[in-house]
Amino acid sequence: MLALYMDHNVPRAISEGLRLRGIDVITAYEDSADDMNDPALLDRATELGRALFTQDDDLLAEATIEEKIYAILDKKLFEIVMTIGKVDPVTVSVSEDFRSEILGFFDLQGFQNE
Repeated sequence: MLALYMDHNVPRAISEGLRLRGIDVITAYEDSADDMNDPALLDRATELGRALFTQDDDLLAEATIEEKIYAILDKKLFEIVMTIGKVDPVTVSVSEDFRSEILGFFDLQGFQNE
């Protein structure tokens, strides 16, 4: 059964509509967690065995180990791309990008060494 944890950015009507369709929903308000930051809400949903449902466009798992690992891999892959000559040295544009195939989640427009 699908079990969701709704953060404080999700309108009540969405939570109620999902409940009417038989989805198990807990809101951050009901859990007295509406003052938690995004990483804490993600951790709380995970503790409860639920998927976090949000409408917060800026929600990134910045405090998670996974995000840090992806950042390290992204940097290393860029170094590999630079070494094998798949980047235009003048514009630093990537001519062949294999990051999405390896890591599976990147927006290829923002591929730059930071």
